[in-house]
Amino acid sequence: MKKSTTKRSLLVSVLALVMCVTMLVGTTFAWFTDSASTSVSRIEAGKLNVALQMLGNDGKWVSAEGKTLQFLVEGKIPAEGTQILWEPGCTYELPKLRIVNEGNLALKYKVVISGIQGDAELNKVIEWTMDSDVLGTDVPLAVGQSKEFTIKGQMQKDASNHYQGMTIDGISITVYAKQDTVESDSKDNLYDEKAEYAKASAPVEVKDNKVVKEVIMVSHEKRDNGVDPIAKATVPVEAVVNENTKNLELKITETDTPSNFTVGNDQGARTLEVKLEGLAENNDKPVKVEIYVGEGLRNFKLYHRSDEMMAVASEAEVVRDQQYYYNAETGVVTLMSATFSPFTHTYDNNWISYAASEYATPITGKEVVIASAEELALFAKQTNAGTKYAGYTVKLTANVDLGRFMWTPINGFTGTFDGGNYTVSNLKVYSEDKSGVGFGLFGNSSATAIKNIKIHNASVYGNSAVAALIGECFTTKIDNAHVDGLIQIGVTTNSGYNPNYNSSYFGVIAGHGYPKITNCTVKGANGSAVVGGRQVGGIVGFMSETMKDAVLDCEVENIKLVGSRCVGGIAGWLHYMGYVRHCSVKNVTLEVTGWETNTIGMITGTTYTDANNGYDIFEGNTAENCTLTVAGKTVTPESPTDMYAAYAAGTHYIKRGENTIIYCESLAQAESIQIDGDMICKMP
Repeated sequence: MKKSTTKRSLLVSVLALVMCVTMLVGTTFAWFTDSASTSVSRIEAGKLNVALQMLGNDGKWVSAEGKTLQFLVEGKIPAEGTQILWEPGCTYELPKLRIVNEGNLALKYKVVISGIQGDAELNKVIEWTMDSDVLGTDVPLAVGQSKEFTIKGQMQKDASNHYQGMTIDGISITVYAKQDTVESDSKDNLYDEKAEYAKASAPVEVKDNKVVKEVIMVSHEKRDNGVDPIAKATVPVEAVVNENTKNLELKITETDTPSNFTVGNDQGARTLEVKLEGLAENNDKPVKVEIYVGEGLRNFKLYHRSDEMMAVASEAEVVRDQQYYYNAETGVVTLMSATFSPFTHTYDNNWISYAASEYATPITGKEVVIASAEELALFAKQTNAGTKYAGYTVKLTANVDLGRFMWTPINGFTGTFDGGNYTVSNLKVYSEDKSGVGFGLFGNSSATAIKNIKIHNASVYGNSAVAALIGECFTTKIDNAHVDGLIQIGVTTNSGYNPNYNSSYFGVIAGHGYPKITNCTVKGANGSAVVGGRQVGGIVGFMSETMKDAVLDCEVENIKLVGSRCVGGIAGWLHYMGYVRHCSVKNVTLEVTGWETNTIGMITGTTYTDANNGYDIFEGNTAENCTLTVAGKTVTPESPTDMYAAYAAGTHYIKRGENTIIYCESLAQAESIQIDGDMICKMP
């Protein structure tokens, strides 16, 4: 099966160089038997809406952009020009810094040490650390959030006089920002605006419009290690350039994958517009271009103008036009081309392809230990192949980032999953199966229990029974599960969705089933939404026949819930004997777009019970600052009358706690009677 790809990308592009801290500007002399001096740091901010601030001596945050920073002396910022003496074993730190995301897109930033000028060898005995995160690793930052950090430099205690007399003329601490893979379009969260990925330039010697001396261009943008460039181009002698060309410039930009370019269902595609400005259109001498695209990609293929290029076995064999070599270890693709236009590479875009071959911790007794994304993928691969792990406890022992590839839901698991209070971040699930049921971290599962797990940023799209944690959960006990960040749960655009009849059961913790859900929270970042067909809830879409405490002590905050019918802040539809106790809904927008305009409520959208099958019971639930929209018209909730909604057909009985009242299509139509001291609302 093939699918069109629009705005595909594996690695979200670097949007801009946000901040650059040039440290030790001037000359730093290393006198290990005497003293050392250093100058200071200059910080500049780029064009992204990200603020860089520093903590002043008065304890207040002030802008650090364009200012000179000095290493602290006795915990304070010293007077300008204060000399800092270095010797083996000493440690100095800069003032506390923080990055503030003032834009409207979630981002990731990373701090790297780069741009060493002078004796790079001297830097080997200076250890740079950042107290809050690891240098060179991506750190997520949601809209409106900030992150504090301190950078320290320590000279190794055993640094010898070998380094005496060496100098470092400049060390740059660079902060890169890129859009985080959490915002979504109608398909998933892999879209990206066109953004500059890398650029490089160099002067060129020309005679008769031909290059007379080989030109090498290296990008200023660096890879995660802070040393190697993202891109490099080598222009050969005899290459034809435009008239009066004095400089050549390489520009690489993220762009849309052509709409007529197709890949398989488990494949990803990423397109880079490569331009070499100054090179003539009639040039016939291939230029060697090296681009970092990410390590370890499986089934890598490269296309130029949608035509597949020729793969060779090593970089040394890339010698002819339209040849390429992808080095999975370094993540660099080396290509030869005389002409330039969009280049698209494809790769396996599903975690199953990258699953570990075995667990690092051998299975002992009935316990499985998972400590990486690759091991979690192995677990999913095994369960989808029929290994149910009945009676086993599966333990997560580390945080796992799933943002690089799409996720295949865990299906068929019947044991207990204990997340250990660790976080699974950047979950991405997308299915165009029109008959598919069960999508999330777990898809269809009869797990005994799923507990103690956090999910940060979730984008899950499918046909029915769709949620961040588990789509179809049967009798599973779900406890202490928490979902936050940007949450986007919805119907696959291409699934043939009819808002009135197709696609049911959308929630954040669970889509559909017979579970018991306790002590769970949903706290969305700006832009979070669950947009489904029928039965949409902040915790669960459709809760089937259960017993006491079906949903207990749960919270939903800051999210939009939209469906054609049955939309509730906690549950879209509560069906027979459902107990909802001590739950809260805050800052939630609820909207019904279909024909049953009365099936909306701040706690439940629909309660469907009768005297023969049992009552729904509600107790101690609260709703605050919620908005209800029915058929495009916003109504002001009148708590508690808009807390709950009942299915307006036939005769049904809703048993309430003493502090709640049912919301019927018209309260004047309801006949209220007392049974055992509790309020019963009888629908006409």
